[in-house]
Amino acid sequence: MHDDQQPQELSGRPLLEVRDLQVSFRLERSTIYAVQGLDLRVGAGERLGVVGESGSGKSVSAQSVLRMVPSPGRITGGDILFDGESLLSQPEHRMRHVRGRQIGMIPQSPMTSLNPVLTVEDHFDEVLSLHLGLAGAERRDRTVELLRSVGIPDPATRMREYPHRLSGGQLQRVMIALAMACRPRLLIADEPTTALDVTIQAQILKLFDDLVAQSNVGAILITHNLGIVAGHCDRVVVMYAGRVMETATVTELFARPAHPYTLGLLRCVPRLTATRTRKFHAIPGLPPRVTERIDACPFAPRCERATDTCRTQTPPLDDIRPGHSIACWHPVTDATEVVMTSTPTTPATPATPATPTAAEPPVPTAPDPLLEVEGLVVHYQVRGAGTVVRRRETVHAVDGVDLSLDTHQTLGLVGESGCGKSTTGRSVLLLERPTAGSVRFEGRDLTALSRRELSGLRRRMQIVFQDPVGSLNPRHTVGQLLREPLHVHHLVPKQRQRERVEELLDLVGLPTDAVSRFPHEFSGGQCQRIGIARALAAEPSFLVLDEPVSALDVSIQAQILQLLTDLQDRLGLSYLFIAHDLAVVGQMSDRVAVMYLGKIVEIAERDSLYARPHHPYTQGLFSAVPVPDPTFSRERGDTVVGGEVPSSLAPPPGCRFHTRCPLARERCRTEEPPLEQVAPGHRVACHFADEAVRDNPFDLAPAAEV
Repeated sequence: MHDDQQPQELSGRPLLEVRDLQVSFRLERSTIYAVQGLDLRVGAGERLGVVGESGSGKSVSAQSVLRMVPSPGRITGGDILFDGESLLSQPEHRMRHVRGRQIGMIPQSPMTSLNPVLTVEDHFDEVLSLHLGLAGAERRDRTVELLRSVGIPDPATRMREYPHRLSGGQLQRVMIALAMACRPRLLIADEPTTALDVTIQAQILKLFDDLVAQSNVGAILITHNLGIVAGHCDRVVVMYAGRVMETATVTELFARPAHPYTLGLLRCVPRLTATRTRKFHAIPGLPPRVTERIDACPFAPRCERATDTCRTQTPPLDDIRPGHSIACWHPVTDATEVVMTSTPTTPATPATPATPTAAEPPVPTAPDPLLEVEGLVVHYQVRGAGTVVRRRETVHAVDGVDLSLDTHQTLGLVGESGCGKSTTGRSVLLLERPTAGSVRFEGRDLTALSRRELSGLRRRMQIVFQDPVGSLNPRHTVGQLLREPLHVHHLVPKQRQRERVEELLDLVGLPTDAVSRFPHEFSGGQCQRIGIARALAAEPSFLVLDEPVSALDVSIQAQILQLLTDLQDRLGLSYLFIAHDLAVVGQMSDRVAVMYLGKIVEIAERDSLYARPHHPYTQGLFSAVPVPDPTFSRERGDTVVGGEVPSSLAPPPGCRFHTRCPLARERCRTEEPPLEQVAPGHRVACHFADEAVRDNPFDLAPAAEV
């Protein structure tokens, strides 16, 4: 039921049917009602998307299907029918046969799901012997076959590896192979790509689609991103606060979303637009922690359309069209409120950027760049593998990077994990010492400064980390976290520190009572606001934003991106914005640099690069971005960047991208391409850039308005 086929309402008996499911968690002082009356159906060969923010009840619903709700949670009502048979009435020994044999599960975090002291082969041995009774050579052959089917190279060798020796993408492929090992009839994928780069995400989702199509299994894909749902599901269930808000076919839901929450999720998805916008459509507030049953719409406190009826009566889940149901008293009916279109468009001429382009004569009085990086090299030594002699090996993290950033501007630095982006960001701040090259900040070469001189500039340069929770000391209150930079840099007298802390909290949109609370009491988005406030406490002019939203739901991501944009306008900040998603980078940046395996492969003004990317790697990054438009997703096809980033211990000779490039030739394998200008202000490191622009091997109109 893929490609051009449009799913119809299920007729006959579905493979899986969930009826009025109720799940609650009884805590010491309260009860959390995680799922409240869930109804859904999945047919054989159908892909059902379950979408919603964190805390919506998506994962708990999936765990309920397998009767694996963690303690103290329990299923308190409803029924779950698999092939017409109730799973809730089955004895535990029967459920052990259902799990894995009949229903396969792909978890969100493969590293924590695999036993670190067992090899990959050991994991398959357990599954194949328990459910299929395989042993010896037959079991090994089946393991190799499964790993090969999910794209693991040299499976006979890799199956003897321990999990920590595999990349995140390879680990997720192993989890998919384990889930499909016994040829289940239903596959549940719980946020299977959340922790992955967009390119690896695209590979995993394509693999998911192929396996579902080949095996005719029913599939449930759980995610918070409607862009993923658009290209990889047939029907959608939108959940919020444990309830179904809307359900429809993918085509119907994206063409005519009727619930304000669905529309809000659609607006939050970052888009590949022809020109940069500085407005992010965030859903205000946070999802509730449902600790009591209330007769009201749970979305009412965050809804712009809410009335007294919404706050006092629970809307039923009613059909508004055949196969399209919503739970809303005031559904969206105006087609102009839908923010996506089905037809991608590419601008004839890019919009004029806010800063002068290289085509214009330079202004003699123009100020020097705030930041200049020239020939940056970061190599470091690690001990190689070996049981007797462990030789030292060199990691080529960054190899000759040139960057510049003007005052009040944002430079986006994009690329996959392992490309050297974060190392570049840390080296710019001298948190890591460069092996070679120079870093000039406000006209001073930081690499030539003494430790004392450097400490005087430290407060002008700050960083916001990727992990909003892990970057905060769990033993310190928010007040202590924010007072520390004030004390270290002697910025505010002690008697004024409390007042300044409250000013910082107000600046990032947090209440003043947060002062006395600890990081674990806040959500991921709130912790990131605390991290931003801590960086701003030192009154910097320059921030390195190292993947600041990659760990957040799209709705919270939009809030943080809008906050960063507003702070830049208000405080005149300059940003080095590091990310792996070109849709996010494009909405934040004035200029964009694309990095691959330690080198810049393309750099240009934002509008120039998004209208006409020249490097095949840049084009591949564009093709991997999930687009919230089912029609465009089907037309775009399955072309993705194959493989993974090679090891920085032994970068490929010549062009470092040649091992994954569809245009690669002998010259690419032996001769490194220089970074040359192809248009004013637009430089590319590719021997065949003209051909890449003409043919675009990834078949994408990159500046699609969606």
